[in-house]
Amino acid sequence: MIDVELPPGPAAGALARGFAACLASVTEVPVTDLPRPGEDLAQALGAWRGWLAERGSGLVPIADPVRFQWAGWWIAVVEQEAGAEVAVLAFGTPPGVVLSPQAPALLGRATADLRIREAHAVASLDPVLRRRQAGADLRGTVEGLAVAPAAEAPMQLLEVDLGCGAGALLPALLAEPAFTVRRRQLRRQLRRRPWVLRPRSPAARWRRPAPRRRRPRRAARWPGGSARCGA
Repeated sequence: MIDVELPPGPAAGALARGFAACLASVTEVPVTDLPRPGEDLAQALGAWRGWLAERGSGLVPIADPVRFQWAGWWIAVVEQEAGAEVAVLAFGTPPGVVLSPQAPALLGRATADLRIREAHAVASLDPVLRRRQAGADLRGTVEGLAVAPAAEAPMQLLEVDLGCGAGALLPALLAEPAFTVRRRQLRRQLRRRPWVLRPRSPAARWRRPAPRRRRPRRAARWPGGSARCGA
């Protein structure tokens, strides 16, 4: 997705131009590369379907857009209170407006709260799952730790010296008030894999602690001279 502004044009074709801006954002192509829409949205949809079909995609009409749940991109035509219709781009589950060229005030609104007249999902025509090529293992060093007090909030860099302080444990950082994102998931992972942050010049790296050695079993002597193996 790319940020696309509403193309200039007459007010009569604002809905078609808004739909074109949403489609250009999803396909990540300049809006000028799309077939030029007219004032009628229905005719423009036909031209865009042919253009998308040549590139392995299409526009699928959504029967019930208010209850539609799909972790993908889809474009909706929303009827505003004044009676005007605008095109918005929705994404996620539950879906929300991520682009609204005609009405920026709708950005971030949930689609369930909007009056949607019609909607179309942008989908691929080829359902074949391509195999991903295995890449090389990524290795690196810890340069810093940053947390956020809430989702989409500004990040805060923790004042942690990664080069000093032997035996600094990551669970100690979980006690920070700002470390609220995925705290439970991180604690669960630390129980399974207790990684330890140990110093290494000039930077630091993650290293698994050495396993504990089990004590050998001792032979306990019982009355009568018999021996029995015990802990």
